[in-house]
Amino acid sequence: MSLTKASYSMITGASQNVLDYGADPTGATDSTAAIAAAIAVGGCIWFPKGVYKCNITLSGAEGIYLLGESEGQYGTSGARLIPANTSLPVVNMTTDCISCILENFIIDSKLDSSYSNTGIGVQLYARSPHFVWRCAVRHIFIRGFQDGLVIDCDINASEVFDCDFQDIECVGISRYSFKTRGVYNRFGKLFATQCGISGGSQPTSDYAIYHDGSNCFFDSVVSDGRHYWAGTGDFVGVAVIEAIYGAGVGSGYPAMELTGTGYNTWAKVRINGVPASKYSIGVRLAGTGQTIGDIVVEGANYPTTPVLFANGSTGILGNATQPSSATKAAQPAGWSFTGSVSDIISGAGPAPFPYLFKDAWDGTSFIVPNGVWNLVLNPNASPLASGNLTMPQTNPPLDGQVLRISTTKTITSMTFTTTGSYSFWSGATITQSFSAGAAVGFIFRAADNKWYPN
Repeated sequence: MSLTKASYSMITGASQNVLDYGADPTGATDSTAAIAAAIAVGGCIWFPKGVYKCNITLSGAEGIYLLGESEGQYGTSGARLIPANTSLPVVNMTTDCISCILENFIIDSKLDSSYSNTGIGVQLYARSPHFVWRCAVRHIFIRGFQDGLVIDCDINASEVFDCDFQDIECVGISRYSFKTRGVYNRFGKLFATQCGISGGSQPTSDYAIYHDGSNCFFDSVVSDGRHYWAGTGDFVGVAVIEAIYGAGVGSGYPAMELTGTGYNTWAKVRINGVPASKYSIGVRLAGTGQTIGDIVVEGANYPTTPVLFANGSTGILGNATQPSSATKAAQPAGWSFTGSVSDIISGAGPAPFPYLFKDAWDGTSFIVPNGVWNLVLNPNASPLASGNLTMPQTNPPLDGQVLRISTTKTITSMTFTTTGSYSFWSGATITQSFSAGAAVGFIFRAADNKWYPN
């Protein structure tokens, strides 16, 4: 009696082994059609150890589980996917894809693991009325593309909804390691290194994370590239930048920007070793209704302005710490503070100069430099009989600029003067006395070129 050898996929309820459908595990030939044939059968699609040249599209699919053989954490072992067509994502979950899973794969831009800096590793794409719903991407290593993981849908819309992303690492991505949108999606352990490896077209590259979804949850995002958070109602556990791998953008740009509206929450934000030559601003707070537990800026190299509060931003901040030699300034309006915030930075505009300490001042006329938001006077006498300050004149002050002036010692008669086309609300000059530790605030309104009490 002769026996016929059965393929693994002939066993009832078993996974579909892509090798049974003609997939090439050497990466020499295109396996897209063979993998599509296995997907058409449905269920769990098994990829044994090997390299598969393909572009996988899950459109109108439900319950498909793409599972790669796992061998070692990362590297060349296990199941690897490389693009057959570099203009298409290697894996694309798209139109009406429901409850599908991608797990345990190395996704390389090239067979030899070098970087092509083109194409997309994994994409979830939907436009209304279609959707991607309750899908998962887990334990994935993406290397050498222009974009790593991309969620592409309308901003703050629900086309990509209730999906799960866990333990994903991107290496050598030239533009967006993670570009995320959608609603009620969950992200755990996102890691990006060698961000902006090709140099990119600044300032549109080097993003480790670019998020503008809503009501999403992030466990941790750690990278050596910049962050842009513009969501609504999001929660972020830990957002960390450890140095900057790429060229950076330079003056006037933040390494991390927290913006958006609708009560976003960050438990901890950390910037370490980001030199001012790459980003002159460490963390820029530009949204409304933000809640931040801790901001830490540290390292031998750090931005000129470690933390910048943009005009109109509002929120609650617990603690803020930064290098002791960094420029310090007053607490900005629109924010409340619950912890130690003596080292925070305030300011606005592309190149803020927020703080000035005038030591051993004898009261002679002093012109406040344009752009100063916080001036601390330390007179050489106590009390100082008289003092004369001229408000900033060169280059029109920014509309809404606040100038806070305080003194460490009593000044019996303090005269504030304006010149040229700028004045106070009541005239060119005002005079008042200052007690030790007292402060006065002014705000500039460009509509009539006047300084008003603040």
